[in-house]
Amino acid sequence: MALMLLKATFLATRFSPEGAPINLYYLGSFFAEVHLDARVTRLPSCRCFASSLPLDAYIRDIQLPPLV
Repeated sequence: MALMLLKATFLATRFSPEGAPINLYYLGSFFAEVHLDARVTRLPSCRCFASSLPLDAYIRDIQLPPLV
């Protein structure tokens, strides 16, 4: 997973219902969510997807400046 993240572009962070951070990365042809938990000493879990549907969870945190 560490090698994957070296090649990835960090996009955003959201938080699980429990408050744990979930980082979103872009890897060219797919996205990866890395679920982090500071209380656990094992590797974090990772979910990969190519569809844009899971990106809906990040949309509410994106703020674009007015164009006019």
